[in-house]
Amino acid sequence: MSRSLQLHRRAFVATVVVCAIAATWFWWSGTSDPLASALRPSEQSRIRQYIDEELPSRTWMRYAKSVVQDHEYPPAQAARIYAYIASAYSDVYDATDDKRQAMRAPWYVITHLYPYTKRDATLLLVAIQDNSEVTLSPKATEIVDAYKKRWDEKESHGHPDVVIPTRKDLWIPVTEKGAHIDPLDPNAGSWPRWIITNDTFDMPAPPAVGSAKDAEEIQKMKDSLAQREAWRERIFIWWGGKGTGTPSWQWQDIMYDVAAGTMDDKAYARYQKNLAQALADTFIICWDEKFIYWSARPWMRIPGFKPIAETPPFPGYPSGHSTVSASAAVVLGAWFPEHAADFMAMAEEAHDTRLYAGIHFEIDNTEGFALGKRIGERLLEKIDIRK
Repeated sequence: MSRSLQLHRRAFVATVVVCAIAATWFWWSGTSDPLASALRPSEQSRIRQYIDEELPSRTWMRYAKSVVQDHEYPPAQAARIYAYIASAYSDVYDATDDKRQAMRAPWYVITHLYPYTKRDATLLLVAIQDNSEVTLSPKATEIVDAYKKRWDEKESHGHPDVVIPTRKDLWIPVTEKGAHIDPLDPNAGSWPRWIITNDTFDMPAPPAVGSAKDAEEIQKMKDSLAQREAWRERIFIWWGGKGTGTPSWQWQDIMYDVAAGTMDDKAYARYQKNLAQALADTFIICWDEKFIYWSARPWMRIPGFKPIAETPPFPGYPSGHSTVSASAAVVLGAWFPEHAADFMAMAEEAHDTRLYAGIHFEIDNTEGFALGKRIGERLLEKIDIRK
């Protein structure tokens, strides 16, 4: 690289930093619009991959997915992020009938929830609005402020410490390699829900350790090893673990595949919002059950057993992926009935991959799937897709 080019790049980086600092200062002082309108188009090019020209409502969701991936947010947190972003866009679009207002609303939400996103989120906003300054209307501001308030009052504060059971037959806070690890989101079951706010979903306890049913589950896991290689590709297609968009994004993509081109952006945004909220609720309910039972993972119960990939750091029963996939299949099947059988087949395949990956006992999957179906049916009673 020539010295002149190096100097040019350094000068450009310095310009970006100055603009970002200025934009941030004006934002917090309340004296100007937060857009760093002087940012160069070349800086925007690296984030154009998030832009969806056909369905702009997907743009901020794609950016949210990158945040989830880059920071390795676990499934329940990821579902919550998608719910906030999709809801802000759709609610503002419905209230104002102004796409420019809707495109701006998620900026205020995601930068409030995660201030470290402000620079890249601002670059994305510049790119999608062509440097134009858009001031939120009073109604749009009210909607955005309500989501910020929800976060500040109900979700951003600390949670009480969790007491991890010490019984050796339950989940233990170590990895397969013996390193200590804390359970992820043990208090997620207490997060505020979006749609089914007060419903309870009791499920049976997992088999008692040492019982005949428990022995049967262990044998099923051992027997599954014979099919592992045949399932390898599907296991990683449905993985949804650390560094991915998580299962919530997988089901958003599945809906996109069948809905794109069949409706306008305003309608799609409404579907996207309701699915995001539905999956967030499903994860909250599932996590509430997980930390009632603290069920061990297969490698913790079977000496010498090795899963095909890293076991997620939280209890096994019920399976989160099986639960959320069943819930998604029920909801999407009602919205797009011509694809209902396909949705359910995909959910069942996702369910099966958890066994063959060696990260869940079969009972985690079957009971999680049954729970997810019940949640999906209850969600449909509450959701009016026209709103």
